Amino acid sequence: MGYVLDGGVTAKDGYLYTTGLNGIFKLNLKTGEIAQKSIKTDDFKVMASPKIIEDLLVMPTSTNGIKAYDPQTLEEKWHFSTGEALVYTSLTVVLTNINWLEP
Repeated sequence: MGYVLDGGVTAKDGYLYTTGLNGIFKLNLKTGEIAQKSIKTDDFKVMASPKIIEDLLVMPTSTNGIKAYDPQTLEEKWHFSTGEALVYTSLTVVLTNINWLEP
Protein backbone atom coordinates (compact mmCIF):
# COMPACT_ATOMS: atom_id res chain seq x y z
CA MET A 1 0.00 0.00 0.00
CA GLY A 2 1.36 3.44 -0.87
CA TYR A 3 1.19 6.53 1.28
CA VAL A 4 1.04 10.18 0.35
CA LEU A 5 3.50 12.15 2.46
CA ASP A 6 2.29 15.69 2.81
CA GLY A 7 4.46 17.74 5.15
CA GLY A 8 8.15 17.99 5.84
CA VAL A 9 10.16 15.71 8.08
CA THR A 10 12.09 15.83 11.32
CA ALA A 11 14.51 13.27 12.76
CA LYS A 12 15.58 12.16 16.22
CA ASP A 13 17.19 9.05 17.72
CA GLY A 14 17.36 7.10 14.47
CA TYR A 15 13.79 7.83 13.39
CA LEU A 16 12.28 10.14 10.80
CA TYR A 17 8.86 11.64 11.57
CA THR A 18 6.51 12.82 8.84
CA THR A 19 2.80 13.12 8.15
CA GLY A 20 0.41 12.02 5.47
CA LEU A 21 -3.07 13.31 4.81
CA ASN A 22 -4.32 12.13 8.19
CA GLY A 23 -1.53 10.03 9.64
CA ILE A 24 1.75 10.34 11.49
CA PHE A 25 4.58 8.09 10.34
CA LYS A 26 7.70 7.09 12.26
CA LEU A 27 10.26 5.71 9.82
CA ASN A 28 13.53 3.92 10.42
CA LEU A 29 16.10 6.52 9.34
CA LYS A 30 18.52 3.92 7.93
CA THR A 31 16.06 1.68 6.07
CA GLY A 32 13.08 3.94 5.41
CA GLU A 33 10.75 1.22 6.69
CA ILE A 34 7.68 2.18 8.69
CA ALA A 35 8.48 1.59 12.36
CA GLN A 36 5.10 2.90 13.49
CA LYS A 37 2.10 4.72 12.06
CA SER A 38 -0.93 6.28 13.64
CA ILE A 39 -3.99 7.31 11.62
CA LYS A 40 -5.75 10.33 13.17
CA THR A 41 -8.99 12.20 12.57
CA ASP A 42 -6.93 15.38 12.06
CA ASP A 43 -6.11 16.79 8.68
CA PHE A 44 -2.35 17.26 8.30
CA LYS A 45 -2.54 18.93 4.88
CA VAL A 46 -0.45 21.87 6.03
CA MET A 47 2.75 23.46 4.80
CA ALA A 48 4.61 22.69 7.99
CA SER A 49 7.01 20.13 9.33
CA PRO A 50 6.64 18.23 12.58
CA LYS A 51 9.08 19.43 15.23
CA ILE A 52 10.56 17.60 18.20
CA ILE A 53 10.65 19.90 21.21
CA GLU A 54 11.93 18.38 24.42
CA ASP A 55 10.01 15.06 24.64
CA LEU A 56 7.13 16.00 22.33
CA LEU A 57 6.43 15.70 18.62
CA VAL A 58 4.61 18.96 17.83
CA MET A 59 2.52 19.11 14.67
CA PRO A 60 0.11 21.70 13.30
CA THR A 61 -3.11 20.54 11.67
CA SER A 62 -5.28 22.29 9.13
CA THR A 63 -8.47 21.66 11.12
CA ASN A 64 -7.68 21.26 14.83
CA GLY A 65 -4.89 23.69 15.70
CA ILE A 66 -1.54 22.54 17.05
CA LYS A 67 -1.16 19.11 18.63
CA ALA A 68 1.62 17.49 20.62
CA TYR A 69 2.27 13.75 20.55
CA ASP A 70 4.46 11.34 22.44
CA PRO A 71 7.17 10.42 19.88
CA GLN A 72 7.38 6.87 21.23
CA THR A 73 3.68 5.99 21.13
CA LEU A 74 2.32 8.71 18.76
CA GLU A 75 -0.48 9.28 21.29
CA GLU A 76 -1.81 12.82 21.67
CA LYS A 77 -0.62 14.64 24.81
CA TRP A 78 -2.29 18.05 24.29
CA HIS A 79 -3.70 20.39 21.68
CA PHE A 80 -4.17 24.12 21.25
CA SER A 81 -6.93 25.48 19.06
CA THR A 82 -5.68 28.25 16.81
CA GLY A 83 -9.10 29.06 15.42
CA GLU A 84 -8.98 30.01 11.77
CA ALA A 85 -5.22 30.35 11.47
CA LEU A 86 -2.93 29.21 8.68
CA VAL A 87 0.10 27.44 10.10
CA TYR A 88 3.14 27.69 7.82
CA THR A 89 6.82 27.02 8.35
CA SER A 90 9.66 26.94 5.89
CA LEU A 91 12.01 24.05 5.39
CA THR A 92 15.22 24.21 7.40
CA VAL A 93 18.23 22.43 5.94
CA VAL A 94 21.51 21.99 7.78
CA LEU A 95 24.48 21.02 5.65
CA THR A 96 27.67 19.80 7.26
CA ASN A 97 31.04 18.76 5.88
CA ILE A 98 30.44 20.54 2.59
CA ASN A 99 33.40 21.93 0.68
CA TRP A 100 31.89 24.40 -1.77
CA LEU A 101 35.24 24.91 -3.47
CA GLU A 102 35.60 21.31 -4.70
CA PRO A 103 34.73 20.82 -8.40
